[in-house]
Amino acid sequence: MLSSKQYLLLQLLSDKYSLKEVGRVMNIAENTAHIHLARIMNKLDMHDRDQLVRYAREIGISQTHMSEEPPFFGNVTETVTRL
Repeated sequence: MLSSKQYLLLQLLSDKYSLKEVGRVMNIAENTAHIHLARIMNKLDMHDRDQLVRYAREIGISQTHMSEEPPFFGNVTETVTRL
């Protein structure tokens, strides 16, 4: 099971955000985003980022296709609540 922050990070990655952009949206350092990514990949037994993003899109985590507005705004708590 992914934490809410890990789920949010996965959603952002599936929406083509870079780790630098993920860090900015989540208000964390880029390195912290990279650590979260590594933990997600370990939990889901994924071996590269592309595989992880394909999986996220297949299970419908991506928000890009659902709305014209940016998928996230405000702080992480507000964003996770929207999910």
